[in-house]
Amino acid sequence: MRPGQEPVDPDRISFTVVLRALTRVIGEPSSRRLLRQALDEIWGLPLIGRRPRSKPRELKGTVAFAKACERYPPSHVAYKLTMRTPEGLITG
Repeated sequence: MRPGQEPVDPDRISFTVVLRALTRVIGEPSSRRLLRQALDEIWGLPLIGRRPRSKPRELKGTVAFAKACERYPPSHVAYKLTMRTPEGLITG
């Protein structure tokens, strides 16, 4: 939690922003200013909120899934295998 600021939801912190900020900090001589800059960058660039779903999630085996299977039934697949002996192979 940042002093004097609202807490940031961990789900809104960008992995990419954290990775880039820490990459810059690692290998530098440690200083509170450098760490503060990295943390300010991480907290200052949160991910945008996600839109609500337009359709609710549905489990397979539901009525909606059965209707979708009626509209688009699974097709049958036929395979034909041809076996050949390698040329030059002496059998017998």
